[in-house]
Amino acid sequence: MMAGLHVFKQLAALGTRDQMLSNEERKVVQLVNTLALVTGGFAITIGPVLYFWSGELKIFIPAMIEASLFAIVLLLNYYHRHALAASVMIATQNLAAVYFGMMFSQRAPIQLLTLCLVSVTLFVFKRRSLRITGIIIAFLCLAILEFNDFTNIVQPIHFTGEQQHLIRWLAMAVILLLNVIIVLFYVTQNDQQTTALKHASHYKSLFLRETNHDINNPLNVIYGILQHYLPQAEKPDQPSVAVSPGHIRTMYAATRSIIDVVGNVLLFSKIEAGNYDKIEVSEIAVHSWLEEITEMYNELAGAKQINISLTITAQTPAVIISDRVKLTRIISNLLANAIKFSPTGADIRLEAGVREARLQIKIADRGKGISPEKLKNLFDSPFVSERNDLIEGTGIGLTIVKQLTDTLAGTIQVESAPGTGTTFTLRIPVTVPEVPQVVETVVPEEAISRFPNKSVLVVEDNPMSQMIANMHLKRLGCAPISFAATGKEGVLQAREQVPDLILLDIQLPDCNGLELLSILKSDPVLREVPVVVVSGDNSEDLSRQMLDSGAAGYITKPIELKALSNLLSTYFG
Repeated sequence: MMAGLHVFKQLAALGTRDQMLSNEERKVVQLVNTLALVTGGFAITIGPVLYFWSGELKIFIPAMIEASLFAIVLLLNYYHRHALAASVMIATQNLAAVYFGMMFSQRAPIQLLTLCLVSVTLFVFKRRSLRITGIIIAFLCLAILEFNDFTNIVQPIHFTGEQQHLIRWLAMAVILLLNVIIVLFYVTQNDQQTTALKHASHYKSLFLRETNHDINNPLNVIYGILQHYLPQAEKPDQPSVAVSPGHIRTMYAATRSIIDVVGNVLLFSKIEAGNYDKIEVSEIAVHSWLEEITEMYNELAGAKQINISLTITAQTPAVIISDRVKLTRIISNLLANAIKFSPTGADIRLEAGVREARLQIKIADRGKGISPEKLKNLFDSPFVSERNDLIEGTGIGLTIVKQLTDTLAGTIQVESAPGTGTTFTLRIPVTVPEVPQVVETVVPEEAISRFPNKSVLVVEDNPMSQMIANMHLKRLGCAPISFAATGKEGVLQAREQVPDLILLDIQLPDCNGLELLSILKSDPVLREVPVVVVSGDNSEDLSRQMLDSGAAGYITKPIELKALSNLLSTYFG
């Protein structure tokens, strides 16, 4: 009995391991398989019995054909042809209802099966057109049965009185069982959705509370330091204020922490919505890429006197091909996690290499370690309880790491024990080009006056964003630098004095960036001027849309000096 139940469950689960299916779609596949198994099973067992009673092959052969069609349904789901499997299952049910309904006439309430198939259609199909088609077919089958009962065009098979009663009860049992399966499916799905909504509501409140805390703490650090210097800055005879290097590093670390928190929150929402599974590959200069990440997080780690050491194996190729954005996010989250849980003055090791077309990244810290209980669900839990005074995180960082690693078809392992620190080992498949191309190196931050006599028009309505852009552009030697607060003003200024480059904010008071970009690219005077779009939205879809519309580049806020310098190098050399 138990063995038979195990086989039934395995058959009902055929095709549900398809990675492209959502949880809801897997349940639908399982429902289709279950209905096919139950109805096909009755056809195989009851068909021969009725044939033995009546001697009619027109019962036995159609019953075997019906069972064969339901077996094909299982086969189609096994080969991931789920839509076709569902269609074949419902079509077979309807055809069987019409045929056997006419063979048994009013002795069996087959008409009830057609009404049951309406519910099946609504559960199985999500497209409105398919649902309407399925419902119409079910009612047509019902109409055909009623019409035949009235006219007797197709003569039913003759059975004795006892056989007629038995057929009626068997038919009612089959129809009742199918209805129970459908109702159980609905109730189970409804209960699961209700539970999921309760969990979602709970985690939403917890998520907002955690995010508020994780942003407020570093903001308070910045606010407190600025309060210290504000009285000096407000003195009318004080043209400049001397700021402690330690305070600058602390504010940088706090700001970097806020950027990471906000970035993770946005990314997590995209992953949850299923909108972040597209892989965008490009060539990556391994050494400069990892050095840039290490340098950035060494600034963050400096607030705790932590040093991140980078080691790249000698056999590592100069260039690999993979999704740079996703890899950077994975390593950034692992480094932020290591910094957060490392004690003051500890070291963090970042080791990298490529072996057998796999990028291997190992990040080891000397923190307090992770207990075996927490290790079991480390990548599943959306929140962590441990906190740090400066280095914040919503606790979703490791969840994001796991999701992105899976997207890139990689693996991640963690080794840890209380008091011994933690080591994460990441392995991602990459492509190593046979003839590596020269990839531009990262511009050192100390480089200034790189682009003298290059004029830039900044179309930006926010005064603070204007100030940051002006500061960075001056640092890079650009001159003259002009500003426009609206799209109309930007077009007029650009036509009056054509700039070498335009920095364009995506949101302006009188138009959006896409509209203004279209105007600039259709202008005979300005169409050749490179336009770099600046936005607080790091969406790949928006970036691709702007680039496809003629933008020369896309950069996200807050603007980083290195990113801007690398971008300008493309056009100004």
